[in-house]
Amino acid sequence: MNLSYRNPSLLNLYYRLPKFAREVFAALYSLKARNRRFGKAFHDQMRLLQENEKLPRAERDRRQVSDLKATLRYAYEHVPYYRSLFDQSGFRADALESLADLRKIPVLERETVRSKNAELHSTAFTGPKFSHRTSGTTGTTLGFTLSEEANQRHYGCVWHHYGWVGMRRGDRLATFGGHPLAHPDRQKPPFWLYDAVENELYFSVQHISPKNAPYYIEQLLRFKPVVVRGIPSFLNLIAQYMIDGGVTYKPRGVFTYSETLLDRQRRALEQAFECTAYNFYSNGERTGHVLQCGHGRLHVLTETGVIEILRADGSPAAAGEVGELVMTNMINRAMPLIRYRIGDTGILAREEQCPCGRETPILESLTGRTNDFVVTEDGRRIRPVGVFMGTPMVKAAQFVQEQAGSVVVKIVPREGFGADDRRKVAEEMDAELGHSIRYQIEIVDELPFGANGKLQHIISKIPS
Repeated sequence: MNLSYRNPSLLNLYYRLPKFAREVFAALYSLKARNRRFGKAFHDQMRLLQENEKLPRAERDRRQVSDLKATLRYAYEHVPYYRSLFDQSGFRADALESLADLRKIPVLERETVRSKNAELHSTAFTGPKFSHRTSGTTGTTLGFTLSEEANQRHYGCVWHHYGWVGMRRGDRLATFGGHPLAHPDRQKPPFWLYDAVENELYFSVQHISPKNAPYYIEQLLRFKPVVVRGIPSFLNLIAQYMIDGGVTYKPRGVFTYSETLLDRQRRALEQAFECTAYNFYSNGERTGHVLQCGHGRLHVLTETGVIEILRADGSPAAAGEVGELVMTNMINRAMPLIRYRIGDTGILAREEQCPCGRETPILESLTGRTNDFVVTEDGRRIRPVGVFMGTPMVKAAQFVQEQAGSVVVKIVPREGFGADDRRKVAEEMDAELGHSIRYQIEIVDELPFGANGKLQHIISKIPS
């Protein structure tokens, strides 16, 4: 439920509505989003994944290569960028015999997606589609086109995962995500919003604090969700408050997304919620899906894409070795992304078999999605996911926080960045953070990369 991320004026209007009106707003949004998520392709994907649950690895690999070949053939015939690229490199889709043959195609960079955006669209696709944006690991916006089918197949993967614990659509679901549900300056509950259409209770993560924690826990216990899901950093905060208060609640499962689920966070979640915690990996581009089973193994869904783990020189990383994720989408015909450098890192598992019996490629870990917060003076932790979503003139950005209640926003601008763009950044900061954090904007030429070679979106020097 993204509500009004990209329109600060609409978001501020939403904040001023009474609670019942905001819940009507949420219901209307869900009704609008339902067609994009839960149509025929959603049910087809659910059925396909269920049928393939115990598919032998050899047959799974054969089908993936066949689907990949069809995707590459389609890209050559209907996507101008790939026709030119394949011709220049001498690559022929029909000659593909294994996933290793993909390495004959150059890696697609995020900046190329930005600069060659129009050339990456299919000239033949006529189905329903919509524009989508993702902030990625640099915190800056990237626009692309997503077919309605690809989006539905993505949600088919999500709900297939919930199905592993017996969750069905319509069951009560509690979500701790980055949704802007209440004004950042709000001091008293409610800090949540109920979506009657999906029977889902959304909790604001911007208002979690020692003072507010009892309200959150009381509302969670009252709602009695079948599944709890959310960003692990914030779920971990709730779990810690529950543990400190001697409170437990037992849903069928806890599902995390958007960040790497750390071992210490898993232990806290499983102690507070008395059930298994499952990590789910995907991205806004819908280029891949990884589902964690009850044995802790990370299973790659070969039905939606191909995930490569590469060294810095482009060669395949060995099992147990950290490498960068390069992903090929096989479900978005509106704008296929082939060998797309997503900006995350991972490790291929040494063991190829899982006790759960699912014969898929297995990752040992996903290592590139850990995020810090910015911290308010009253101890709340905020992850400013909405900032820069509507400012394409920002090339890269970083939040640096030395003390609670204030932050320096460092921006690497694109050519042409001007006063209007700076004003837009300020509007998004105000809408996301309210008056809870003072901020200073600094224009810089470049930002430092971390030890893993990635740009860290938030650098916090405040002890967690």
